[in-house]
Amino acid sequence: MTTEADRPQAEPIASLDAGSAPVPQPPSCATPAPQRTAGVHTSSRFPPPPPSDPLIQTIHLSDILPVVRCVNPVEAQFVHKHVFFGRIGGYGLKQLGLCVRPGDTVVDVGSNIGNFAMWLLKELQGDVRLVVVEPVPPLAACLAANVQQYSVPGLTHASVVNAGCTSPDKSGRPALLSFNPGYTLLSTADRFSGQELDVMAAGLQRYTGREDRSELEGVVQSHLAGPEVREVAAAMACLSQVLEAERRPGLELQQIDLLKIDAVKSEWDILQGISDTDWARVRQAVIEVHLGGDVSRLDKVVNLLKAKGFANVRTGWPGTPTFLAYKQYGMMKASASARDAAALAASVTAPTDGAGKQGAGKEGAGKEGAGREGVAAGAGAAPPLELPALPPPPPPSADEHLLCAVYATRS
Repeated sequence: MTTEADRPQAEPIASLDAGSAPVPQPPSCATPAPQRTAGVHTSSRFPPPPPSDPLIQTIHLSDILPVVRCVNPVEAQFVHKHVFFGRIGGYGLKQLGLCVRPGDTVVDVGSNIGNFAMWLLKELQGDVRLVVVEPVPPLAACLAANVQQYSVPGLTHASVVNAGCTSPDKSGRPALLSFNPGYTLLSTADRFSGQELDVMAAGLQRYTGREDRSELEGVVQSHLAGPEVREVAAAMACLSQVLEAERRPGLELQQIDLLKIDAVKSEWDILQGISDTDWARVRQAVIEVHLGGDVSRLDKVVNLLKAKGFANVRTGWPGTPTFLAYKQYGMMKASASARDAAALAASVTAPTDGAGKQGAGKEGAGKEGAGREGVAAGAGAAPPLELPALPPPPPPSADEHLLCAVYATRS
């Protein structure tokens, strides 16, 4: 396996961005980049650090992922159970009628340690083109190591970017991110406070059934606004700048089969940093929207996606994160996942043409070995997904819900 020391590095590529000045590049950018084979490459403009931070640990998650770099093992276990074995494995793509197939191009903004990237690499047996973006340096270091670990030589084309994505007016200026090694999933450029902490505590109380609200408020406060929360500096750029810089032979990004954004309150800024040219390349999108006490944030994202030409835009089940229930009380309710899966499935229209059909392969839920073989390269499309006749998710409430996902397809 290629190590950090001998991994080939990407050549600098001039960055383009509608509405902001070009970022100066070193003189070598005038030299044509050499043709390159498949592999995992770190961004030349925003390279992740090596995995030498003392926060980083190497753990065994399962037989599917026996070697994983992470900052928080309990958190990594929690996400792994949801993504690989939960009732909405793979972030609910299959239940929602979205699909990824061998050879697809996926852009993942807010990758954390690469939970979704590792799922893709296993599901598609390495035959995927990936741009994974993570602003927090120790998480980006884990991300690079994990994508390298589960890539397949000759098949996987990937770029790992250590930067945050933002709007054109904020591009090029470093930002300070709120980062708690005890809860890395909610790292953010916009620290949690006030009503958001109250909503989080209320959601935790509903999920756990615990009567002592003050105890739950203390748990939330310590993880999202306590002394363990630290500030880390991150480079910031528009997503279209990042995509232009990462284009290369084998990763041309002329079509983006799936755009996934999970950036904890930065999603609107990120969407503003996508050029019309790049929007036209996106076939499917999954975006987690943080309400921040304002449900209109969700409406803005839905309306923007419709304006960009997505014909099928749906919202998932609104909620609050449940990791703290798992970390503090060992709780992970299968019934909640089943409810979410049913509601999500009912909220979309099943695709009817070949472009939207589900790829063949493992369904991946419920047992340790699920998803091991993934989707066979060249496999034919399965029949259209049949969705149950169930009521759609309820509308989100700013007093009860912290976030809600949006799913969009062109047809």
